[in-house]
Amino acid sequence: AMWSRSNAMLVANGIIIAITGQILLKMADLNGEALKMSVQFSITVFLVLFGIYLCYLWRCMVARTCRKCDCWVLCAEELEKELRDPVATLEKGKKLSKHGSVRIGENRRVVMDSYAKRHRIKDIAKIMTTAFITLYVLLLGIGVVQFIVSLAK
Repeated sequence: AMWSRSNAMLVANGIIIAITGQILLKMADLNGEALKMSVQFSITVFLVLFGIYLCYLWRCMVARTCRKCDCWVLCAEELEKELRDPVATLEKGKKLSKHGSVRIGENRRVVMDSYAKRHRIKDIAKIMTTAFITLYVLLLGIGVVQFIVSLAK
């Protein structure tokens, strides 16, 4: 479920950026049409603010999902302790995360690559949302410059 929500946020932000870019291109073509320029600038500001809000929601969504997963793991650990036969599923998962490899059974070993070991989902989501917010601020700056230049004409 988290991946489908993240995909939806990625697509939504991409659409907002594409629309904002198209509006900025149209603003560049408006010569001295103050009313149209004002309307398009207002739409640009709205889209940028809405995009930044979506990024905030995306971060909250990922943080909430990670907290839920942490809770499920803790509850499952309690259940593993109560079982009569030693079950070490979660313990092996922790070892995999911490050390990058774990032995399963007598002859099998699972190894996590170094990239996956270093980067957690929360960190990747922060990078993605920060990149989108930076792009939104850049687009807003371009819009402000275009609007100011059009007023000076």
